[in-house]
Amino acid sequence: AAVISEFNNVAEVRKRLASAGNTIHFNGVTLKLAGQIALVCQWLLGNHPGTTSLDLEGTELRPDGTRQIACAMAENRTVHTAKIDHDFGLHVSALREGKSVTMINKNLSELDCIFMSELLSRNSMLSSLDLSRSLLNAKKVELLFGGLAQRARTLRRVALVKCQLYDNAVPALCQLCTDSGSLQELDISQNNIERVGAMAILDALANSKNTSLRTLNLCANNFSPEDEDALLEESSSVLTDLDVRVGSTG
Repeated sequence: AAVISEFNNVAEVRKRLASAGNTIHFNGVTLKLAGQIALVCQWLLGNHPGTTSLDLEGTELRPDGTRQIACAMAENRTVHTAKIDHDFGLHVSALREGKSVTMINKNLSELDCIFMSELLSRNSMLSSLDLSRSLLNAKKVELLFGGLAQRARTLRRVALVKCQLYDNAVPALCQLCTDSGSLQELDISQNNIERVGAMAILDALANSKNTSLRTLNLCANNFSPEDEDALLEESSSVLTDLDVRVGSTG
């Protein structure tokens, strides 16, 4: 493994990167300057065979820098895991090339979401994305799916089960449903969506000429039995299958 603890001597950094082992750690280095980000991206685009892991935790990456590194990572074929903003590694190879991507029980940061979105949007094989039981919020959903919905043309299914989502995430969910011409199934069961949020999703579907969504799972959200009847009636013209059962699915 190579540890890079300072970025003052660019020639030394290049040397360490060139001779790195299976892992590169940026230990206490702040990656904010354009030249620093460019150097990391240049190294990634070089596809160095021996290095399979990149650790950027604690480097104070900014959103723009994260996007640039993710774009370079999408072209890389040797790095398989990356730490962006947490102590767990994101499975880069799955995000980059996987047909069915499952990453459950993750406490994703906003930078993690930016990184993932950039990689997933360039994955031409992506069919299913399951982030169930991950700690998300409205902003993270927006960062994940804001650009992904339009660019991931093979995406058929998204599962965000038990992700602690509330009605403030509904605008981003509506964008996902209406911007994606390929998405057919959305599972957002066991969250905290209320009737007004669910109605907003159905209304967005009814007014979209682009959506392909046919199955929506809203089971075990914050609905009353009366809400269930109203939502089923509202959905009859826009969905093939809507689950709004009040009880928990386990």
